[in-house]
Amino acid sequence: MHAESMDLMSNFVVKTRRHFTHTPITVLDVGSQSHEGHATYKILFNENYAYTGLDVEPGPNVDLVTVDAYDWKLPSTYDFVISGQAFEHINWPWLTIREIEKALKPGGLAAIIAPTTPLIHRYPVDCWRILPDGWVALAKWANLEMLEVGMNNFGVWRDSFCLLRKPNA
Repeated sequence: MHAESMDLMSNFVVKTRRHFTHTPITVLDVGSQSHEGHATYKILFNENYAYTGLDVEPGPNVDLVTVDAYDWKLPSTYDFVISGQAFEHINWPWLTIREIEKALKPGGLAAIIAPTTPLIHRYPVDCWRILPDGWVALAKWANLEMLEVGMNNFGVWRDSFCLLRKPNA
């Protein structure tokens, strides 16, 4: 994970920690596989968290492999769903954000980060760049509340990001 993305997710972890009054806080990391030995977001979570890495294929930092990339068949048991540097590699991100919504408990939070620069980096594909308005549209489509959205205007990747909340039932 590049440094700017790690810093963004670290800030989300600090902000969201105050939202939860219980431990362990259940975390699902979508697209968690470590490529080329890069650090993963797992290092941001201590013993107060129960971290699960999810990906479409086995590999380093993957605890759960999905049979269907767009139908995870997970119960709504996660307090916090994160995803960084994965949405650009997903063919149909609107289906993925719907799966994130399904995996969240009511009142749960999701933090997503993706690059906006046109540097192509296939793992195995590189399909999308999502700008802040794109996050707003995806959140609305998945019935998630937008808490924060923005974009870094520095660094090589110029990451866009959002913090979402699943409404209470």
